[in-house]
Amino acid sequence: MLPYIYVWNGTNRIAGEELRGMPAAEENRYRLLIAVRGTGAIRAGGREYPLERGACIVLMPGCGWLASDPAETGLIVLATAFERMRMNVEAGPRARQDERQPSGAAASDDPAEGVPEDAAFDWEPAEGACFPKSFSRMEELVLALYDNGATAHGVRLYGKHALFQELIYLLMSEDAASGERRAVQAVERSIGLLRQSPSPDFTLAQLSETASLSPRRYSRIFRRLTGQSPIDYQNGLRIEQAKRLLATTDAAVHRIAHDIGFRDPFHFSRSFKRHTGVPPRLYARLSKADAKLVSLQYLGDMLALGIKPVGAPSQLLACRFYADRTEGIQVVGETVVTPDFDKLAAMKPDIIVTFDGHHAREYAQIAHTVDISWQLPFFDRFRLLADKVGKAEDAERWVERYMQHTAACKAQLKPQLEAGHTASLLWMQGLPATFQAYLDVGVLFRDLGMQAPPAIAAMRQKPNHPFKTDMPLDMLAACAGDHLFVAVSPDAESEREFRKLAASPQWQSLRAVREGRVYRLSSDWIREDPLSMIAQMDDAVRWMTQRPEAEAAASVY
Repeated sequence: MLPYIYVWNGTNRIAGEELRGMPAAEENRYRLLIAVRGTGAIRAGGREYPLERGACIVLMPGCGWLASDPAETGLIVLATAFERMRMNVEAGPRARQDERQPSGAAASDDPAEGVPEDAAFDWEPAEGACFPKSFSRMEELVLALYDNGATAHGVRLYGKHALFQELIYLLMSEDAASGERRAVQAVERSIGLLRQSPSPDFTLAQLSETASLSPRRYSRIFRRLTGQSPIDYQNGLRIEQAKRLLATTDAAVHRIAHDIGFRDPFHFSRSFKRHTGVPPRLYARLSKADAKLVSLQYLGDMLALGIKPVGAPSQLLACRFYADRTEGIQVVGETVVTPDFDKLAAMKPDIIVTFDGHHAREYAQIAHTVDISWQLPFFDRFRLLADKVGKAEDAERWVERYMQHTAACKAQLKPQLEAGHTASLLWMQGLPATFQAYLDVGVLFRDLGMQAPPAIAAMRQKPNHPFKTDMPLDMLAACAGDHLFVAVSPDAESEREFRKLAASPQWQSLRAVREGRVYRLSSDWIREDPLSMIAQMDDAVRWMTQRPEAEAAASVY
């Protein structure tokens, strides 16, 4: 049940000389002022408030007011008076003797003790000016309440009280929203304080006091803004500060722990590893390229970050896009999921990088292991990996250069993009029955802005769609874009079947084939790492902008 209700006492029109000095309202009545014409300012309670269309002013009981130069500005104000009554559970609305009561009502002998107070709803109008989003509706309601000063009776009077309840609801909602905005701004200011000074050890009580909020409300708003508790957020800032110091200075770990506010260096080391996945001493060595790292995945990422691993699988080392950077890196297995554990152990690496949990437990018996999910979007994955090895700033510099390169490449493709050309990447595996259509080709779709053919575009729209999908051969025409990127599995049978397909009417009828826009790819084009993506983009732009169609068509075979 509502602890209080607000009761309408009347709405009056005030203009001209009347505005120069209004007497104080009765001690139990609030007043809501809305300007319906003109502009001006009023003084009330020792403060001055602007009064114009769009603004509302709430005056507390017992408060008088006056307007400055109302005649010159043509100011007209509608003043709505109302009062607050406590609700009684058993007997309905009854006024307490010590509460504000309707004019002329007798004080109740029953103070309605024991009525549960709803703290969340115990609202009282706040004195001052506000600019509510719902002003237009509030103005309509006040005009309807005034109704040229006509006296209402019976059902008509009841209807006016109903209109007032909507008005007070809008005022209440706006006031609550304003209070929440002020609370959020106060928490944001305290977050700024933490960012400026992450080292001091602020308690929750101290932080909530700076925002003039209860610890519970402060924590609720803080978590909504940051996704973390205040203490976890503060620790995270300290860890970020520690990462910078570990990467840029030669200070001892215990000294850094002390400088950022950790009294116990062992607690700091545990917190640092929990946040970063890497112990602080190893993080310092990685950030300075002074650690032996084996990359069972993400070799191109490591090389782009300036880290040259001591070991990697031959599957990654064979990539032509960074062949000039891999000299001296030892082979530690054939593929990313088939490591040579004996060779790995003999190398005594400081850290091993893997993906999606592949052999993570076994690797952890040899060295500290970092496991990064391949399912993450590329840029998220690259940044996370860089953060783990102390190269976050290097990653951001690379991303910035990549975006610049992307913009330059898109400018070269402007005619194709404006013409609405489509592109697709098909992997010829499973012929003669099926082939694979790649749905997520970041360089083509995300970066260069090419459109996919309708059949592939429809599959890309589905939530949680796969990276690639098997398609029956009769869907070839539907999946072939105006620019067709084709890769063929390296085995002899796949090559033989593809040559048969390429000679068939089904293939020859494709628009991309007819117009010389088919581009034969190596398996390197399926890789998704920083160095490969730059090279893939350059390949794509060169092929799609070349003029001699015969040369493009010949590249297929």
